[in-house]
Amino acid sequence: MAYITKVANGWRAQVERNGERRSATRDTKSEVVQWAAEVEAEL
Repeated sequence: MAYITKVANGWRAQVERNGERRSATRDTKSEVVQWAAEVEAEL
């Protein structure tokens, strides 16, 4: 499940699955949504 939030310098996505957590910050919401979908597919 991805949690997407607005932060001061852009957008942050936090993905957690099977106890493994990854996060990233991107400039636009669409970029962070795409990143989160790719990471969820990997995990």
